[in-house]
Amino acid sequence: IALQGAAFAAFLKEDHEAAASWCERTVEVEGNRYEHWMNLALCRRKLGQTEGALQAYEEAVQRYPELTEAHVQIVSLLVETGRDEDAARLAERGIGHCPGAEDLYQMLGEIEERGGRDAQVAAVYERLLERKPESTEAWFRLGNARFAQGECEKAQKAYETCLGLKPDWPEAQLNLALAYHEDDKLASAQKLLDNVLIQRPDWEPALRVAAVVSLKMGLQHLALQYHERLIEIGAADPEVYFNAALLAEQLANPKSAVDYYKKSLELRPDFVEALVSLGSTLESLGKSREARTHWGRAMELQPSLAREYFRVPA
Repeated sequence: IALQGAAFAAFLKEDHEAAASWCERTVEVEGNRYEHWMNLALCRRKLGQTEGALQAYEEAVQRYPELTEAHVQIVSLLVETGRDEDAARLAERGIGHCPGAEDLYQMLGEIEERGGRDAQVAAVYERLLERKPESTEAWFRLGNARFAQGECEKAQKAYETCLGLKPDWPEAQLNLALAYHEDDKLASAQKLLDNVLIQRPDWEPALRVAAVVSLKMGLQHLALQYHERLIEIGAADPEVYFNAALLAEQLANPKSAVDYYKKSLELRPDFVEALVSLGSTLESLGKSREARTHWGRAMELQPSLAREYFRVPA
């Protein structure tokens, strides 16, 4: 008890070296108790002694194989040190001893995801859901894995189940909207995106997806609104300005189109499509000389345009 008290006092003072020393003496005296090994592992981890911490956590596991926290810490340390293969193997060991430990499944799923093994990722979360069918995180991650595999219907079912358990989860709503979009269920996607943007009006990923969906649905005014909102919140790249210009032009607002094309070119001066389109819009406004300047620049960047687009003989 005195050794434990000394270790605890040193730990509170953040003297981790002294705390580790007291913990080492404690396991020498009473090494059959897993708690002592867990305390020693924590101190060693604070000191950056990865191998020593792993050894102590392993000692704890040997004394109490069902100790979830020890398994989690072992896997976490291995991941931190880039040893994913060992981490996956010991995560499986931990799941064998602690089949209800959700953290271990999630860590294993993340390892498989980093390795690009989407089928294995899905299998991990399916195993977890057999034991914990109410896990919203597992349904969400299963949806992600199925979507990555191109299995849109299965992804939709996973996200729908997730949202049945946690209706106002914006990330799940957005991912389900993406799955609907890939499956050409555009009205369903738009409905979800409306809900997401009510919760988070300036969320860039949702605005981008909403812009694409509205374009596909032929809702040009709405698509332009989403593009303009992206511009307002400072999330516009050259493509956003370019698309906004195209939409403004289609909606008979060529002056705005010119402004957006020029903004696009400020960000990407070699954006050939923007140079060509800007030239066409300027031509329609009677600014032929300025139009030719932009067309000339486009042909410098892409000489094949002279023949293919402008019909200039070779």
